[in-house]
Amino acid sequence: MKEMAGLTQAIIQDKGLPRWLLDVGGGSRHGRSEEMWLYRAALECDVVEVSSYACLVFEKSTDLVNSADAGTLAKRLMVLIARKHEDTREFAARALEEITSRFLKGEEVEGVARLARVMLTDADCETRRRGANIIGGIENTLKGQEAKLAAVALIAASEQLPKGDREVSAHQMIVRALSWIAQRVPDAGTAESTAKRLLSELDCKHCRVDYGHFGQGTILIGLAEAIPTLGDSETRDRVHRKILGSAQDESLFYCYTSRPPTLNLHSGAEALGIAARTLSGELLTKAIAACEQMIAKHKEDRFSFDEALKVLRERKAALEKK
Repeated sequence: MKEMAGLTQAIIQDKGLPRWLLDVGGGSRHGRSEEMWLYRAALECDVVEVSSYACLVFEKSTDLVNSADAGTLAKRLMVLIARKHEDTREFAARALEEITSRFLKGEEVEGVARLARVMLTDADCETRRRGANIIGGIENTLKGQEAKLAAVALIAASEQLPKGDREVSAHQMIVRALSWIAQRVPDAGTAESTAKRLLSELDCKHCRVDYGHFGQGTILIGLAEAIPTLGDSETRDRVHRKILGSAQDESLFYCYTSRPPTLNLHSGAEALGIAARTLSGELLTKAIAACEQMIAKHKEDRFSFDEALKVLRERKAALEKK
């Protein structure tokens, strides 16, 4: 505690952030284990700018975090998220997402998930966006009831009509998180509500493809991964048909990077490859034909379709053996 008080006083006297905090928080160098006590002290500091930058340190240097201390750090970050200082709230949310996904388990994860669900109900779109990002970042740690509660909260948040660029951006993050968690929803009822919400988003003017991570591509893959939980329902059939149609959508080609250029991929074909093992009958036949047509049409950009076609043919062969 003496070290923390001394650090706070020194910063107030110097009227500026220390170089080590600027360097590590700003990303110009990685954190050092021997400086860990400084990072902890900065996180507890009463000077808003200092604790704000300290959050960036813990976001960028999570490999220095001791798993035994992760819970304590997460509690402090949850306090900082509630502050009125905008940068602190943003940086604390990002650090909390990283620490939770890497270290926390059980009740500690549940506590973070509860906070994120509360954030999704906030009137401020930036707070909702941060809540969605936290859930999206920790979705692989959410199971059973926690995944269900997260999906329900995301569905409710996504039903708010966005106005203006900031709200559109928040809306996209909420839908992205819902797409990611769709595969973890444990019951058919919530899975169906999730699928219906995602299907409605495909007709929303705010959905747009962005390098395969946002918009229609993300939603389609989320839908494909949710199919096994849907059971034999009308919604399942709608999902199958939507994914089948997307496989021939020319707007769904994307490339991860342009320097150097990588393969042109197709998110509709990727979704079809995931859904392939749930197809049968007429839909399976149409899916195979769609991939073959796209391969003939896009010989230089056929990779995603080749991969999907391989799984589809394996599915067909397995059904013929029965």
